[in-house]
Amino acid sequence: MRIDNRILDNLGVQTVTGFIENRIFCGWQDYFAKNDNAFDGMIIMRKGRSNVIETGGVIFVQIKCGKTGGYKVLRNIDPDHIGVKVGSDYIESHRERWNKVESPSILIFIDADNYNFDNPDNKALDGYWVDLKDNAAYCQSNRNLIRVPKKNKLNLHTKSEFHKLCGDKVNEYKLDKLFIKNDDCLPIALGRVLI
Repeated sequence: MRIDNRILDNLGVQTVTGFIENRIFCGWQDYFAKNDNAFDGMIIMRKGRSNVIETGGVIFVQIKCGKTGGYKVLRNIDPDHIGVKVGSDYIESHRERWNKVESPSILIFIDADNYNFDNPDNKALDGYWVDLKDNAAYCQSNRNLIRVPKKNKLNLHTKSEFHKLCGDKVNEYKLDKLFIKNDDCLPIALGRVLI
């Protein structure tokens, strides 16, 4: 059954939005198609579940949703990865933008092979992600593919992986304890000036 790409694209964005906002409790800001410029949206990283705190971390996201024979390619020579067939021209025209942003850039692939389009309430969708700034994401033997590790499946542990991807942020720095001896300090006098 051939599914219209617009339906798959919408399914991918809805799945990612639901995962980000309702499973890992982070913020999601999608970009309108006319503004997307290599990204479909961004994740606003937060810590906690009931008392969420924004960390300052932001991850730019490209979303692809597909089935085998469409975006999804499985290769016997690379069984630990899903190939996402976007085309060499697409990769070449977008890679500079993916690398240019200061924050992490990832691709999230939503696998629609098991999705029942006749019963859309039965959402059997798996998602996987890859760091687009990592050279290992790009297939050397088939330049049409982005390699997405199967081990990078979207689950509750993904949030900690995303935090690691963002690295340290200003409001998360911990200051080391400082020890100062009395000899290192200027004398303090309260109420009068010492000369």
